[in-house]
Amino acid sequence: MGCVIGICAATACACCVNVGCQCCGMAFRLTTSVATRATYAVVFLLLSIVQWVLSAWASDIIGWIPYVGDDCDTNPSTCGSVAVYKIAFPLSLFHLLLALLLIGVNSSSDPRAKIQTAWWPLKLPLLLLMILSSFFIPDSFFNFYAWTAVFGAGMFVVVQIFLLIGFAYDLNESWGRKYEDEGQKMYLWLGLGAVVSLYSITLAITIASFFFFNDCWYNPSISSLGLLVSFIVLALSLWPKIQEINPKLGFLQGSVVCAYCTYTLLSAMMSEPTGCNPFYASETTSWTEYVTTTVGAVFTVVSVLYASVRTGSLSHDSDDAEKNLLASTIAAQERHDPQGHKGDGDRDRDSDDEEKTVGELPVLEDELMGDDERTATSYSYTGFHLSFMLGSMFVAMLLTNWYVISGDNDSMATDMGWVSFSVKLVACCLGFAMYFWTVFAPAIFPDRDFS
Repeated sequence: MGCVIGICAATACACCVNVGCQCCGMAFRLTTSVATRATYAVVFLLLSIVQWVLSAWASDIIGWIPYVGDDCDTNPSTCGSVAVYKIAFPLSLFHLLLALLLIGVNSSSDPRAKIQTAWWPLKLPLLLLMILSSFFIPDSFFNFYAWTAVFGAGMFVVVQIFLLIGFAYDLNESWGRKYEDEGQKMYLWLGLGAVVSLYSITLAITIASFFFFNDCWYNPSISSLGLLVSFIVLALSLWPKIQEINPKLGFLQGSVVCAYCTYTLLSAMMSEPTGCNPFYASETTSWTEYVTTTVGAVFTVVSVLYASVRTGSLSHDSDDAEKNLLASTIAAQERHDPQGHKGDGDRDRDSDDEEKTVGELPVLEDELMGDDERTATSYSYTGFHLSFMLGSMFVAMLLTNWYVISGDNDSMATDMGWVSFSVKLVACCLGFAMYFWTVFAPAIFPDRDFS
């Protein structure tokens, strides 16, 4: 009953957020594309909180419910993990269905666009029904879904790395432009401070890895390789020849990648289910572990939301919004005055308006500030939902510590550690590989535009 109330409350909050976004759109001229993505993000965040609660207290919340809580009595060690999967599975399925339904939607004039931007009184109850129904699915089904989620989460890690490198390049270019073109020295010192801090974090994590994980030969080897590759990244950033073939390369990109990959290596070693991991051998849980888990979960959810929203916009140029607004404004002008009749005052105003930019164009109808996708969508609907689908799998893996469930309904167990270790180790290798690709790609393909 508590689980039902929690899920219903999360759905009700999402409905309130959607209404709030519509009210904000009227008051602050919020566009439909922004309000829609905000609503999906809030639904995702609220359900992630519900999953986190169930991962820790599933036995107390659903253990007393007939049939639904039977797993908590027969397999108490897997109760929390299965409960997390029972929310992640319908959430990922919900976004997969929307992704398939919205294939090929390019503007709000397509009738299917309403599935994305409207129909909330239908979509949210449907999602709630799917979640409640999943609690009546036999637990053995989630043996299969756990492995599916592992691969989906691994794919999302790749997306995260890709976005992280892109974010570092964009931030470096933005700060560099403000310093060189506008002469704002604050951004120079800000960039230097970020680079020094990130490389200091990289060095500190590496030292901690050598200090805590030195019982087995492979852990120091992994730490040494990570430190060696980090030195190579730093050397490439200092090499003038590299700067000639890739002028956009700076110190910031390399420092971000080194800090992320070094942390990923440390996290991989902390996932080892052997005596080589001192944290695994400890039978007590200190308050620092709770703080680390909570802070890590918060930052992970934030990164999942950013990656999901940002990925949906990757296939669209940044100028599309201005083009959409210009086309919509022209269409509104034609509807407002189809014959093109203008008075003398209108002609005087037209001569003044010619100097305005696209972002300053007047909007003649209130609906235009709501619907900014009349001529073309500002992001890919299908890509947006696929990202959320992978993101839901990633959160499920995070909250269950990458558990893989095995066994039948009467005897289920979790196999933790090596799956998480392998995924994180591969993610680190991919992170460095993608960075090296961005460094040398302009020299390998000089005729291509990598901007």
